[in-house]
Amino acid sequence: MINQIYLKEKILEEIKKEFKKNKIIKLENFLESGVYKIVDLEARKINLNHVKIPDKFSFSFGKPPEKIKEIFLSGEMKKTIKKLTNKKINKIRIKKFSHKDYTLIHDSSKNSKKIKIFFFICDTWNPDHGGNFVFTKSDRKTFYITPHPNSLCIINKQKEWKDFVQYINHLSQNRQIIVIEIG
Repeated sequence: MINQIYLKEKILEEIKKEFKKNKIIKLENFLESGVYKIVDLEARKINLNHVKIPDKFSFSFGKPPEKIKEIFLSGEMKKTIKKLTNKKINKIRIKKFSHKDYTLIHDSSKNSKKIKIFFFICDTWNPDHGGNFVFTKSDRKTFYITPHPNSLCIINKQKEWKDFVQYINHLSQNRQIIVIEIG
């Protein structure tokens, strides 16, 4: 299910070390290609509800289908995430971002230290379309994560970090980013 490269102990230790040092990792081609195709097809079938609070966010969300739950809450997935982050996972959420969608930074929102894990389902994405996941630190250091198909991102979000998803502009045309949030 998970790409065999990411199941090798030596590779996992290197990734864990890099994650500890940089607080952010992005693992491309995370699932085996056949499994990714199933996840992609299943995710695109979901009935999504669009929500918009103009001064906070605009995106769609839906209930994950059983097949996606089976994959992302499998023993193999739980074990791999636990090895990398020391975090137990027990739920997933699905969001979709397309033209005119975004999230905003809010001073009123609680900033706590937490590990954020998400998986991207999309076609090849151009950062000029917007839709980048942005993490900013109080010292103005900024990390941009451009969505990439079949990639798993893990962020050790520090208390002073704020995050948002850039507005997806007209250049995106009919493209969309489906995000599986794992927690």
